[in-house]
Amino acid sequence: MSFADKIREAVSTATTDANAEEAKPYVQVLEQLAAGLRGPGIEATIAMGADPRIRWLRLHPKHRPGRGHRMLRFFFDVDGVVVSGIEPLKMMSPLALESWLLSFVHQPAFRDALQVLKAEATQEVEARLRRSVDADYSKKDMLVLVKPAVQEEFSVAAPSARLTLNVQRWENARNPEFKQEKSYVQLESAGLILDVRECRKEGNGTIVVEGTKQASALD
Repeated sequence: MSFADKIREAVSTATTDANAEEAKPYVQVLEQLAAGLRGPGIEATIAMGADPRIRWLRLHPKHRPGRGHRMLRFFFDVDGVVVSGIEPLKMMSPLALESWLLSFVHQPAFRDALQVLKAEATQEVEARLRRSVDADYSKKDMLVLVKPAVQEEFSVAAPSARLTLNVQRWENARNPEFKQEKSYVQLESAGLILDVRECRKEGNGTIVVEGTKQASALD
């Protein structure tokens, strides 16, 4: 075997794809972790990384996928999984991973983070009525507030659903006023996108936004 072949063999066997058979028991532990963390005000997922050997624990306030955070990174090695943190640790068995995760979720800092997410899930969402789809931000965009019940309605609707959502202009001197003749093309609210067909202001100040929900990688 040539030196180049030895290098190829070493590289090909150095790590394990998280989809490989030997990784499945570890992945099942992570899925159980996410299931245990889901609850009132909190959504938890195990997200894939661009590298197939990587998974992330991602948390976000309920119905607000765009306000999420990656909390833990898991790298699948040939004989275990490496949990990245202040000091990366390698778990050599699913039981060892379970034990470490139980210890982690009891840490005060992690529990505080969960409380922050729960609190955010009860608050209005600061959303944006966009004038263009070509930019995430424009000074001509109008900031609006979306009540928790309306945000939930937006979140649970299926992609391509036609929705009518009531929002309120965020009262701030720098926030543009609503102009009936102006064209708003999208409503972005905590990672959810509505393609706007019609947008009008009612006499009581409520802004009625009608449109179609986009599919979202975060939703």
